[in-house]
Amino acid sequence: MQAEAGYEALAEYQPERRPFIVSRSGWAGLQRYAWTWTGDIETSWKGLRQTIPTVLNLGLSEIPYSGSDIGGFKSNPSL
Repeated sequence: MQAEAGYEALAEYQPERRPFIVSRSGWAGLQRYAWTWTGDIETSWKGLRQTIPTVLNLGLSEIPYSGSDIGGFKSNPSL
């Protein structure tokens, strides 16, 4: 509902432009209002490996516009 409210407010403010909203959470129908971000992931190979099935599953769940914080957020990267 938060993404929907933001979308509708922006559409009303600038009706000639399509709103662009990024959300870290949502429910069925989210794809109508927002692009999805997987949220902060651990900076590790394990975190990166988990990102791939997460984004693929979002697509299979009819949320086609999604992405990840590929560089990670928590801890330090290994070499």
